[in-house]
Amino acid sequence: MNFKVLRYYVFTCELIGVTPSFKGLKQFEIFYMWEWSNYGGC
Repeated sequence: MNFKVLRYYVFTCELIGVTPSFKGLKQFEIFYMWEWSNYGGC
């Protein structure tokens, strides 16, 4: 787990007003890595 992904996930959850969860974190990590590999990072 990359700390940058964790920090960005918590920031995103706070921004949209939802409670962070481990299940959501795993899904977000998959999306973040896909986004990073296809578009060069966030």
